[in-house]
Amino acid sequence: SGLVCAVYEANGVNLPRLTASGYASSPLFKGVKMDEALPGDLLFFAPKGKGISHVGIYLGGGKMQHQPAKGKSSKAIPLAGYYPVQKVRRYVG
Repeated sequence: SGLVCAVYEANGVNLPRLTASGYASSPLFKGVKMDEALPGDLLFFAPKGKGISHVGIYLGGGKMQHQPAKGKSSKAIPLAGYYPVQKVRRYVG
């Protein structure tokens, strides 16, 4: 979620520091369907099967930017073959 704050801040939006699940339920974001996702939308995952615990930023073209783990570098990856998207949320301020 630190990546989310950094990217949004670089684009003039100061978000509160939240966990991935916090952004997934924040009133600053509205839900959209994956087939309506736009670059900048947040994608949420439950890689441990116990609820939302990971977030990426949709880049378009079936790719997202994410930080795979704390202390690891951010990178762009294809969504194909990754965990299923649980939620898609768009910033509405």
